Amino acid sequence: MAEDLTNYEEKTSEGYRVGTRGKTMTVSFYSMFLPTLSPDYNNSYCNSQNGGNTWLDKSKLINTELVNNRRKYTFNVVVDEATGTDATYQLHKATIHIKQNNTTVKSYILWRGASYVGYPMDSGSASPYYTAIKKGSYYWAPANCGAIRVAQASDGKNKTVDGTGNIYQWGRKDATNHDGSIASAPTGNSNPNNNTFYKTTNNPKDWLSPQNNSLWNGNSKGVNDPCPSGYRIPTSDELRSIGNATTWDGSDGLFKVNAENGYPQLILPAAGLREFSSGSSTNLGTGGYYWSSSVPAGSTQSNHVFFTTAKFNDAVNVRAYGMSVRCIRQ
Repeated sequence: MAEDLTNYEEKTSEGYRVGTRGKTMTVSFYSMFLPTLSPDYNNSYCNSQNGGNTWLDKSKLINTELVNNRRKYTFNVVVDEATGTDATYQLHKATIHIKQNNTTVKSYILWRGASYVGYPMDSGSASPYYTAIKKGSYYWAPANCGAIRVAQASDGKNKTVDGTGNIYQWGRKDATNHDGSIASAPTGNSNPNNNTFYKTTNNPKDWLSPQNNSLWNGNSKGVNDPCPSGYRIPTSDELRSIGNATTWDGSDGLFKVNAENGYPQLILPAAGLREFSSGSSTNLGTGGYYWSSSVPAGSTQSNHVFFTTAKFNDAVNVRAYGMSVRCIRQ
């Protein structure tokens, strides 16, 4: 090797990282034979959407020279800018191999994104993984549980699940989205898996009988936690740490919070809620309601946060309500 890889933004044991705006790095080798570059895209992080399996394809040899009687080859490792929907949130991973006579002599793990920490998006997203968003000491999912993209203006008002994600009754694994089927509570099945909203006016106004406080299980992942692997529903304290909005515009229903330097915004849509007594939808586009995993001591209710302005509020309510979920990294 003549000169190792240069011009990256971060290097850790995870590999070399550049941002979503792309970058050109260089690397050079001494060799009797012409080396070649060969990108190997990680199938978990890369697919054909938005150039996810071509973002290193412009890498090429840019110079050949004789230095101290040795042939020096210099390559540009070109990382294309991310494109398409949610470009600043996308995360891609690949390995680029330097080969001589089809034998790999050096490999680099490359990441394109705001960090090395990924959140697995549902099928249909702009890329298989988005960057988890760091705020304080926590990494948050970039979108609500069940969403396939970051929320956009009026998603909540229009009940657009793509951007708002799913609605859940507290402790349930299956979603109970707006306009879905309704039945009378309670049920004795803690995992009905039928996407039916269970309404009730009887105390303790829970969809489940007998009640079970451990289904979402506090600060560990409960048996009914709907978040993907590596993530869980946050506790009340963790949710409150998000804090007030940096930007709130009631006309678009998006609660936007600035994250740590280098990360895109944390955007929470005002997806409204479903009323416990009827299953009807309310506050669509004007209020955001997010369950925590926490249960107050001795209570039959559970903690959540909500906003109808730029202020983040903490509350306790009955478990038959249908609310949004934003996952946190375990």
